[in-house]
Amino acid sequence: MWDDLVATNSGSVYILYMNANDTVRGLLRISRASGEGLDSLTVAIGQIGRGITAISPRFQGHTVSVAAGSTVQQAIVLIHVSVLGVQSAEVLADGMEGISGGTIAASSNFGHTVNGAGDMDGNGAADLAVGAFADSAAGTSSGAVYILFLNPGSEAEAVSAVVKLIPTTGGLNGVIPVGSHMASGPSIGDLDGDGRAELVISVMGDNFGGADRGSIVVAFMGGIPPSSTPAPTPSPTASSTPSASPSSASVGSVFDPVVIGEDAGGLPPGIISPTDTFGKRIAGIGDIDEDGIPDIAVGAERDDDGATDAGAVYIVFMNSDRTAKGYQKISRTAGGGELLGPVVRFGFAPSRLD
Repeated sequence: MWDDLVATNSGSVYILYMNANDTVRGLLRISRASGEGLDSLTVAIGQIGRGITAISPRFQGHTVSVAAGSTVQQAIVLIHVSVLGVQSAEVLADGMEGISGGTIAASSNFGHTVNGAGDMDGNGAADLAVGAFADSAAGTSSGAVYILFLNPGSEAEAVSAVVKLIPTTGGLNGVIPVGSHMASGPSIGDLDGDGRAELVISVMGDNFGGADRGSIVVAFMGGIPPSSTPAPTPSPTASSTPSASPSSASVGSVFDPVVIGEDAGGLPPGIISPTDTFGKRIAGIGDIDEDGIPDIAVGAERDDDGATDAGAVYIVFMNSDRTAKGYQKISRTAGGGELLGPVVRFGFAPSRLD
């Protein structure tokens, strides 16, 4: 995101084409430079790639769609890529591509985190969960998560509806502390077998037990299972009246959340320290322990194992009720991370490669 190719901190996205032996056979750079895919944008996007994710393509004939955050413009650049390179790009921002003006708060760091949310409304298009950790709708820097419901195909507007989640709305009220930098995490898969993927929310500024200790929240999300008939357009207020029953939950609602952190949600006391920022970055990693339930990788980039801010990653093994049944910490002093060497802020962006 700090690439100065076009202008200071204009940013770039690189797609690496891999060989079977995990070496790179080629790359595609996407930027505002001439011929690099984004030069025709009418908005001068900067810091492209602050948050980034790949989702199923919105248009037929494309290989993938890449959603890249630009916190400078409070925008997501949705880039459509085929084997021939970048085919088109859309800027999802306040007042653009189906997002009504006044929806996205200024200076909220919208796009700092971007994650795929699965097809929550059953219309055949993958949706997005976008974090805005500095949003102050529920109190100074309490944060927000925007669920962007995307249209399939080549409709003129990319976004069909938006639901905004903040710490004081719906099922999150009283669960996420005000002022705690709530932001988006990934859809991690279906834990309870109801056909709908659960969503993880980052609470990187959670001060429970110490400043910036951090936590994550795993919540049921109202949506339509993939085999069901598409639902009506989600309401922007869907999250304000969460259902106690998964079968009747509104699309975009959040309910029955579980906090996982220091001595909470199945994790024991004494493992997460103040300022660790546990949960700042999160990844769905599939079923690591082969019990049929998806697991989570949680970064704690300011963990001090071995050195100040050396960082750590927690592999959190999940139960179907959204609690942790166990964990494995990987750091410079644990879980085989002794081989890491003098790393700093290990765990900034965990991911599974296979």
